[in-house]
Amino acid sequence: MIKNSRIHNKGMILWGILLILVFAVGCFLKSGYIFCKYEDSAEFAQNEARRQGVIEGDIIDRNGNIIMKPTAPVKEKNEPTVVHPAYSHLLGFNSTGHGRSALRKLCYEDLYSDLETGKGATIQLTIDDNLQSKAFDYIKNGVDGSPIRGSIVVLDAKTGDILTMTSRNYMDFEPETIDENYKKYVTINEFFLNYPTDVPEAPGSVYKLVTACAAIEKGYENYIYNDVNYNGKYLIDGKEELTIYNHKAVRENVFGDINMQLALDSSLNTYFASLGVEKLGEGVVREYAKKFLISTSRPKNGGYERLDLGFAKLPSYIGFNYGKFNLASLCYGQGELAVTPLHIAMIGQTIANDGNMKMPSLIDKVIYPDGSEQLSQRLTDPPAPIKAETAQKLKNYLVNTSMGIFRKDLGLTDKEGNAVRVYSKTGTAELGRNDDICHAYLMCMTDDYVVLISSNRTYASGSSHRDIAEGLLRTLYSE
Repeated sequence: MIKNSRIHNKGMILWGILLILVFAVGCFLKSGYIFCKYEDSAEFAQNEARRQGVIEGDIIDRNGNIIMKPTAPVKEKNEPTVVHPAYSHLLGFNSTGHGRSALRKLCYEDLYSDLETGKGATIQLTIDDNLQSKAFDYIKNGVDGSPIRGSIVVLDAKTGDILTMTSRNYMDFEPETIDENYKKYVTINEFFLNYPTDVPEAPGSVYKLVTACAAIEKGYENYIYNDVNYNGKYLIDGKEELTIYNHKAVRENVFGDINMQLALDSSLNTYFASLGVEKLGEGVVREYAKKFLISTSRPKNGGYERLDLGFAKLPSYIGFNYGKFNLASLCYGQGELAVTPLHIAMIGQTIANDGNMKMPSLIDKVIYPDGSEQLSQRLTDPPAPIKAETAQKLKNYLVNTSMGIFRKDLGLTDKEGNAVRVYSKTGTAELGRNDDICHAYLMCMTDDYVVLISSNRTYASGSSHRDIAEGLLRTLYSE
């Protein structure tokens, strides 16, 4: 009996361990970023009764235009709430079978706030609907008719307001069809993820802006790197060769003496690699990553520290675990480095706004059925990552870089008729594969706005998105 009891106890222990593991895996799968986190069934069931007879509240843009207007309770499937694909990943779904996601989960209490009138509160976003729709059309039509798998973010440089944040995978996501198409959607990698907030990747050459800021402030703005002998290869400690040019047009050139202007214009990796290893060092590279709110530590579970913006938690990380090779790579946006597109746009916003970083805002206010309003509480802005004169110097460099990207002066003017200067930088991040597939970025800044176009797993370059960026800038300055 004792022997059998021990066997029984061992069996119970094994079953207990198995249940704990299943629970842990379930928690891991459920604990994604806020834009891809679905409501767990227990919580959903508890709240289900509350919303049975309540119509979900409206969502409107910064100008009062309707983005989403439910007309019946969610249980009445004959009248589903249609969400335009431009907003699918931003607003998410609301389903009796699969719960809620994204803003419709985050704002649940307000969207179902009034049981007496049977209609929830209205959420006003900082988004500009016209700009959001155009941005999504650009993504869907892509370059030369080829759709972009990626995202577009537009920020107000002075306030941090998110004017556009749209995302698209290989196909349109239609939240109102979640019950019918869920099994198909879940088979597509990253389908429910909102690229700007959920997917950190190597930022490529747009991160050179952070390295350039560090160099300017540490007295290395006039640093010259001589490329005569190595033709696109960088020697670490005079002996270990790091080949870092990808593009044939760059690989086959010997640039000679490279200064910061040429390095930014031609996006020369060797310049920034040598700048980081030979002048800045790990301490300074780490310091400026932290100034721009990029985490330099990782949790024990191997995930990412997250920058909590209230409406999303941005995962980002820069690591220094692999010596000088990694340090060289970090300084031109590769190596042990992963940043989300929204976070990259925040770096651009800081430069555009004379060194002052504004924490992004997505929800402007809540308007209740009785007419009362509650403004969204904005996060406290961090200390200025860089000095105003540093930002101005970098913008002066990037005006010339922008001319090379657009191959012309865009001729933009503001409301007062003043000429608008455009500061731009492209980025291409390798994926560690043998083919030419990469992540491509184009970031365009003015003193008023930041536009970031991010194309995931593409053969295209960042500069191939110049027409999209121009179209968005012209829309911003024509409204």
